[in-house]
Amino acid sequence: MKLENMFEFINPTAIRIKGTRVGIEIVIEQFQNGADPREIQRFYPNLTLEQIYATITYYLFNKEKIDAYIAEGIKQVEAAYQEQLKNPPPGVKRLLKIKAELMDYAEAQLRKICTDRKLNWDAMNDADRENLVNNLIHENRECSR
Repeated sequence: MKLENMFEFINPTAIRIKGTRVGIEIVIEQFQNGADPREIQRFYPNLTLEQIYATITYYLFNKEKIDAYIAEGIKQVEAAYQEQLKNPPPGVKRLLKIKAELMDYAEAQLRKICTDRKLNWDAMNDADRENLVNNLIHENRECSR
């Protein structure tokens, strides 16, 4: 049996273990991180030991080519992520808008509390602000008992 028959070469950026949806990079990453084949199988029980050994063997015999394949995949994922950050889908835009509104509201409420307590929000550093919020949480817990 030819080793390549254990894989589906979908396109230059997608090599899957035949009969699964698992890319070879998944097994290879685990292997590179020191996992042995049985450990990998515990993480991916739908893979047989034969498939895992075949993937590792294929990688070791084609290391340069597979390292380039993985590097290209990482590059493409990063490019897609950067593109999504620039042009998020409508649902994500809506959630980001809601988050910004909630953060603005929370800051306005904290500024009001600071004014009531004669504190200067703008003069506070991040640690002071975090302490203020933690104290408010603690006070709220005390009041609710």
